[in-house]
Amino acid sequence: MLFVSVTFVCVWRMLAQMAAGDGRTYGDVLADVLVGGFVQIYVPFLAAFALMLLRREHGEWWVLSFIVVAVVADTAAYASGLAFGKHPMAPRISPKKTWEGFGGAVAGSLLAGALLGVFLLGIPVWGGLILGAAVLASATLGDLGESMLKRDLGIKDMSSWLPGHGGLLDRLDSILPSTVPALTLYVLLSPWMVS
Repeated sequence: MLFVSVTFVCVWRMLAQMAAGDGRTYGDVLADVLVGGFVQIYVPFLAAFALMLLRREHGEWWVLSFIVVAVVADTAAYASGLAFGKHPMAPRISPKKTWEGFGGAVAGSLLAGALLGVFLLGIPVWGGLILGAAVLASATLGDLGESMLKRDLGIKDMSSWLPGHGGLLDRLDSILPSTVPALTLYVLLSPWMVS
């Protein structure tokens, strides 16, 4: 089914470009087709890591924890960026992201990771801090990567499914990439988990 959906989207985008006849260059059309195919693979591939984690013993708490840490990082970045943001982090990719917002995200995700690690996952504080830092790194990279895709496509929001939130992928851009470090840390930190 994945192959069928990728093929359908690629053919659809090529036919739409031929019908539009708007004079776009070959590179622009190719980028549009590749992004359309990439999104079809990106979401199910990373979601599969969450499902693998969910099947592990106490995996549901790990899934909940990495989602909470990613949401806290987004929220803390937004709040501290709004309150204190003056220095753009990546102005060409995402002009509203600031270093002050990133500092808030660091504080929020480390605190959330430490608290969730100790009280929910049964791992030492240092393990929770590593979880918070890993999810922060993957969430930030996912957010910037998705912003770069939007800039390349020349759009503000990926969809209108979640009005006011930038679309469905704007909510998943920090959560989906966090599945990989969460599963990796589950495997690495399992010996220190308190049952």
